[in-house]
Amino acid sequence: MFTVKSAWVGPVVAGFLALVVGCGAAPQGVRHAQTLMEKGDYTGAERAADTELARFPKHPVLWRIKIQAPLERGDSTQAVKRYKQWHHIRKHYDETAMRAMAVTTLDHALRASAAEVRRSAVRAVARMSDKRLRVSLAKLLDDKDETVAAATAVVLAAKNKRALATAERLLKSANDSARATAVIALGRVAKRRQVAVAALKDKAPRVRRAGVSALSSLEGSATAELTAVAKSDADGTVRASALQALARRKLDSSLTLAKLALADKYVGSRLAAIGLLRHSGKEGQDLLLGLTNSADAFVALRAAVALVHLSGKRRPGAVDRALNSSEWTVRAAALNALGEVVEKPEAIRLARRALTDVRVEVRLTAARALARNGLNGAAMGVFQTALNDARESIRIQGAIQLLRLDEGSGRRALAKLLRSKNVSTRTAAVRAYSRADNATLTLIAALADKAPEVRVVAAESLIRLLR
Repeated sequence: MFTVKSAWVGPVVAGFLALVVGCGAAPQGVRHAQTLMEKGDYTGAERAADTELARFPKHPVLWRIKIQAPLERGDSTQAVKRYKQWHHIRKHYDETAMRAMAVTTLDHALRASAAEVRRSAVRAVARMSDKRLRVSLAKLLDDKDETVAAATAVVLAAKNKRALATAERLLKSANDSARATAVIALGRVAKRRQVAVAALKDKAPRVRRAGVSALSSLEGSATAELTAVAKSDADGTVRASALQALARRKLDSSLTLAKLALADKYVGSRLAAIGLLRHSGKEGQDLLLGLTNSADAFVALRAAVALVHLSGKRRPGAVDRALNSSEWTVRAAALNALGEVVEKPEAIRLARRALTDVRVEVRLTAARALARNGLNGAAMGVFQTALNDARESIRIQGAIQLLRLDEGSGRRALAKLLRSKNVSTRTAAVRAYSRADNATLTLIAALADKAPEVRVVAAESLIRLLR
């Protein structure tokens, strides 16, 4: 269960009641149960609902109260059990009850005692537009954990002056993550240039990256600052992010900077240089052509892809060399680039050849390449074999691919992985299961998972399915 910091009758209960009351006239006993829910007397509401269910055994409002009451008390296991009972009686899904369960789960997560749970819930709420949750979210602007307060400010910055004030205060936080998130929040309002430029001088790379991100959304006036960062920042990830931002601007003066970036010791910067060369005219194309023969396999591959997009010229040699690399990550990258660098018949031939690779990760990538080309039968065996791998991470990958092919074994494998002892495995399985048809009962069950991370993902997935 969530350990909730305080019990209160929140906006979710009110919103839930607004939904269930909108069914027309209700018996007096039903209205009494609703009143008790509004007052926060969940046990009393549950008893009242039980009394009335003896008279009206299929009344939807009574069942929704009976489901919601234990959930409001923090007993998600009982709530899920009751929903399943109601589902069995009703013979089809009750979307009102499911939505209320999911929203309540997220609302509880926003008030959980663990900061990481609150952050996870904030991120989930940021990806949806439920107004009831926004009310609970606003309370977190004063959260004692600065990273939670900063994450909340990002969500609310556009329309909430208090969120902006919170973000400005957190620019002075001792916590790198809080400062970086505050920069992102303020990067969405008018003062973003001033804040972003100041962030470029921060001691923490993650804050400087946030500054680059904020500047990248501005017009050309920030080009000089981004160029300076790309040339001289001490951290490779910051240099690469600045180069990527400049590449998106499609500047005519990119060639000199691209040449400098190609000599960068950080591979991300070298790859970002490819984006700059795409906007550097004929000389840039000539450089790309030469880079397809680079000893740096990742650079060669991306150069080959860029060249196809620019001129239609294909350089399959870059793929051939990468597929013969001793590093499995390089071989997998080559398979991912097949569709862009070589013609379809050659892509299929090379993917088939890679099905015998010594690494299962490469075999899975090859099978995905075949599936993208419509050869589901050839790919299926690899995905099925992955279900027997000793590593759950590999079994998850196989199950996800089978699910995409509408293969029942993928659903069955995910159902087993939902019982894993590993929280990250269960979380991944819930995310994957949300893509399946008729996945709602499985997601409802996941609302009672012992790990709050899993419950948050299940709740968000349910809300998305019910839109």
